[in-house]
Amino acid sequence: MPDIAGGLLRWEELDSWITPNDKFFTIKHFGQPTIDPQMWRLDVAGLVQQPLTLTLDDLKAPPRRESPSPSSAPATTAFPGTVV
Repeated sequence: MPDIAGGLLRWEELDSWITPNDKFFTIKHFGQPTIDPQMWRLDVAGLVQQPLTLTLDDLKAPPRRESPSPSSAPATTAFPGTVV
C-alpha cells in the first residue's frame, strides 16, 4: 500500500498536538502525476473578474508561513453531533 496510501500513523507514536507533515494521511487513487515544472500552468478562469495564469514558480513565490488549524476527518466521532 505505500504507493497508494501514505501517512498511516500510529496514534501512540505522536508526541505533539501538531501532526508532522510526513505523518498526514494521503491517498493517491490514480497514482502520482509526473509534471514538467517549467511547463506547468494553473489557469484561473470562468466566473472571475480577472482571469489569470500562474506558473509553479508564481505559486511558490510568496513567503511561507505556518498557521496551526484543527482538522478532522468526516467519519470521526470525536465530536458530539457528528454523523457517520
